Amino acid sequence: MIKGISRNGAILGGFTLATTMLIAITHWVTSPVIAKQVQSKALQTITEVFPANYWDNAIAQNCTVLNSPAGDEYKIYRSFLNQQPSGLVIEAVTKQGYGGNIKYLVSVIDNSKIGGVRVLEHKETPGLGDKIELRISDWIHAFDNQATAAVSRPDWAVKKDGGRFDQFTGATITPRALVNGVKDTVTFVQENYQAIFDLPNQCNAAKDTAND
Repeated sequence: MIKGISRNGAILGGFTLATTMLIAITHWVTSPVIAKQVQSKALQTITEVFPANYWDNAIAQNCTVLNSPAGDEYKIYRSFLNQQPSGLVIEAVTKQGYGGNIKYLVSVIDNSKIGGVRVLEHKETPGLGDKIELRISDWIHAFDNQATAAVSRPDWAVKKDGGRFDQFTGATITPRALVNGVKDTVTFVQENYQAIFDLPNQCNAAKDTAND
């Protein structure tokens, strides 16, 4: 009986060792592939708001993380063209959405204009607030090529608040949240533009990516 128990224990131990080795080998083989796919998707998302003709560095691998005065965390990708700073792509969150946080990406080119905005994550009401997504409507293009100086003007608001941006029928809170969020983000970047380029690269230490 003791021999039987020993044999079964050896079989179980061997099976556990084989399984552990298989998991380790799978991780070793797939990790570089997954990392490359994540980086490729991040670059694709960044390119949507920041045209590639404005930079020639590995922008998805050059970033820093900062806290805004309100305590929000910004992950900021930095671009260079001919070794000169050419712009920033900021991953930010507004907490003012109807369904909670709205995570978005906004670019600032040469600290003078907004390249574009894309929503990365949200929990807004389908059929109403989800028009902030490009696949639902083209409303998000209202930010394209706006001067950064425009965010400080009184009309940087939805039309219901006396501004220039359309609101959605039955859903004013969502576009208002994004308009205000972009204003806060761009204002922060304008005030800290040069200093952001002097900060160390924190891409490996950052908690999130542009599209995870």
